[in-house]
Amino acid sequence: MTYYTEEKTKGRGAFLKRFSEIPAVDVYDFAKYRVYLAAPLFSAGERAFNKIIAERLSSLFYSVHLPQELDDDASAREMSREDMIYHTNLEALLNADIVVGIIDGADADSGTAWEMGYASALGKRVIALRTDFRRFSEREDVNLMLESEAEVCHSADELFELLNPFKMQ
Repeated sequence: MTYYTEEKTKGRGAFLKRFSEIPAVDVYDFAKYRVYLAAPLFSAGERAFNKIIAERLSSLFYSVHLPQELDDDASAREMSREDMIYHTNLEALLNADIVVGIIDGADADSGTAWEMGYASALGKRVIALRTDFRRFSEREDVNLMLESEAEVCHSADELFELLNPFKMQ
């Protein structure tokens, strides 16, 4: 029995080369993209906005971890529940390829800031979404340390453009 042993080369392949006008992403390359959505999640408005962003990312075929989906509630906080939340989120953060942090507000949420910093220390791609028009100074929107280690965008559309799988090739 003879096996085809030629190495696979990067690119569109014999079939897709005929249709260069059709955007294509290698499934193997794209399937690895897991997004951790770090964001404040304590008000109805924050949770609704986070859900919109997560759903849009999912529609682009990203696997999204959204911490608010763990149904955290101050009234249900026992030590074992807190441990589960922490370890579940930490595992998702460790497994993420990209961390998107929402840094709206007068100051970035402390949990979001921690998650973004940890991801940066791990060498992960970090994108900060700041839709809030207030600015801390001429050079920084909210926090120099967060913004220096992240790609900062100022709208959901800009975020989705940065994460467009057809432009990441």
